[in-house]
Amino acid sequence: MIGTRRWDRDRTGSPWVPSAQTRLDVMQPYWGTPTNVHLIAPNVLTFVDRRVPAWFRVTLDGVRPMRVQMTAAGHFMVDRYVGFNVSAGISPPPSR
Repeated sequence: MIGTRRWDRDRTGSPWVPSAQTRLDVMQPYWGTPTNVHLIAPNVLTFVDRRVPAWFRVTLDGVRPMRVQMTAAGHFMVDRYVGFNVSAGISPPPSR
């Protein structure tokens, strides 16, 4: 996603199709009402947010998240937070 545009495709090799997307607030976490929070290892928390609904596993680097795993029905993702205060390279997928 770049700005308010995203690209999706049905399968590998099929053309990318642009569509509209609402902006993401990347300064806010994905969860809002965590419950069943457990410290399962040093700097590793797990919890569920029934509002999403999803399960989370957050690895902390001090007070900041270093890695966030989210697992929900039909959807999962892993975010890695590295390179704070460095430029990010963002570009659309290649055209075919």
